Amino acid sequence: MMHRILHVTDCYSTGVGRAIDSIVALTPEHQHHLLWAGDDDPGQAGFASARALPRGLPLRVRAVRRAVTRTGSDIVHAHSSRAGVYARLTKLDARVLYQPHAYKLLDPTLPRHARAAITLVERLLGPRTDAVLVLSEQERALAARLSPDATHVLLPNVPSLAPAVSPAPAFHARVRPAPVVVMAGRVSPQKDPGYLVAVAELLGRHSPDVTVRWLGGEEDPQLSTQLRAAGVEVTGWLAREDLVTALGEAGVYLHSAAYEGFPLSVLDAAACGLPVIVRDIPAFAGTPLTRVTRPEDAAATALEVLRGGDAWRTSRTGAEELLTSMDPAVQRARLAELYR
Repeated sequence: MMHRILHVTDCYSTGVGRAIDSIVALTPEHQHHLLWAGDDDPGQAGFASARALPRGLPLRVRAVRRAVTRTGSDIVHAHSSRAGVYARLTKLDARVLYQPHAYKLLDPTLPRHARAAITLVERLLGPRTDAVLVLSEQERALAARLSPDATHVLLPNVPSLAPAVSPAPAFHARVRPAPVVVMAGRVSPQKDPGYLVAVAELLGRHSPDVTVRWLGGEEDPQLSTQLRAAGVEVTGWLAREDLVTALGEAGVYLHSAAYEGFPLSVLDAAACGLPVIVRDIPAFAGTPLTRVTRPEDAAATALEVLRGGDAWRTSRTGAEELLTSMDPAVQRARLAELYR
């Protein structure tokens, strides 16, 4: 049975935008509509219609309700915490699927009063949630507490750049990778640019020939300034083909985020043939990825990987193993159940 599905997001950019595009591409039997705000252009992504969200909470809530009527959508798929508010603040004549793409409550630096307020909002909106789509077991446990009456479904992310990327065999045999460390994502507190600043400063002291580069839009200008002051190159928002090129020029991918659901950028880096290093946060528990804790550990591990040899092979093998579990066939099967 064909469904009309309204996707709602206020962050159609970087990982979330590409995740939505992957969902649409994997379920062409349904008609997809988009209500959005963000940096990316949804024009070529296969939507039957795409309209911009207006500014302000009341107008956005009204826009969702009107879009359901206009498109005849019987499913609303809300992507991100704020979109989850827009889609659940009033009762809709449609099933509501909520995908937070990393609950704000996972932020270890969140003040107690903010944590209490967000928890209250999520619990109040829980009864208007048919299903919560999560990216990790940590998120699933949290969803069960916040929306106990909803269905909780683990929907694994899949690489969004894999169809366009085919690393050359010579890359895998490279003895000395390019001396470039990259991180991809919005320049925002969640991605913890301060961690990469510390890594860049350490690398600058011990190996000044290494370039550190942040691939992503400048959501927070102050954080971007801090990155540049530490010698980190900040590219700003990149189109898909430019992101592929930038990843191809790197020697190692280092993910600095303080908390995540499960970041698409890590999968894309792995799909582009890069060895991957991540912070040891709950999102990566149980994965085969190379995990580090302190900036000192990250800098030392990055240098080992850039020298080639066993460290490079270990980090690359872990990234390759991760891709086998984040399979488009698994995601399509889960989506088929959700959208039936």
